[in-house]
Amino acid sequence: MQRSDQTLRLFLACNGLGHVRRGYEAFFASLFPVLQGARRLEVTLFKGGGPRLLGQRVLWNLPWEGWLARHIGAWSSLGDPIPGRGYFVEQLSFFCRFLPSVVVGRPDIIYFSDKNLGDFLWRWRR
Repeated sequence: MQRSDQTLRLFLACNGLGHVRRGYEAFFASLFPVLQGARRLEVTLFKGGGPRLLGQRVLWNLPWEGWLARHIGAWSSLGDPIPGRGYFVEQLSFFCRFLPSVVVGRPDIIYFSDKNLGDFLWRWRR
């Protein structure tokens, strides 16, 4: 889609949306339809699961509570389970799928809530 110079391209990124329904996920789910109707704003919601609806992209990732993410997280810490390692794996797998959309889509703003995803984006940008 061709956009005018006055239109901002906004990417909302929430890796847990579609897997769990906590505070961040509920926030992004309610924020997206409000922003989607805003003038001069082209908004796309990137989420970790659930149905693909207009303006939304589902990016495959390893859910943090899933067997594989937990075991990769435990393996990466040399067998010593660290709380949150599965969550880190989820965010890393989401980032790997999100990055091509960032490169091609060239958003003006990326809004996210997860620290690790922000760290990955910041390091890639540098």
